Amino acid sequence: MSYSPGLAPPSSAPLTHPSYWDQALKAFLVHLGLTQALRGFELDMVVMNSDWEHSQVPGAVENLIKDLLVNDRLQLGLRFVLTYFHG
Repeated sequence: MSYSPGLAPPSSAPLTHPSYWDQALKAFLVHLGLTQALRGFELDMVVMNSDWEHSQVPGAVENLIKDLLVNDRLQLGLRFVLTYFHG
């Protein structure tokens, strides 16, 4: 599996906080050339409350992944993310 430049592959060690989600979204926006969306995302990240992030992001990311899982290939490619957030 390859990863975008600047993004480290997820560690095999269990993670307790979704610290990788923002990097993944930034890489996605950069890859698509969505510079205005990227700027807005970066501004939102500057003011995001850490408690809110810890309580809301894991469920939101899980819902996003479920919505993206439209075929078997995507399911295999993204299954590790659910494990990442829920051990």
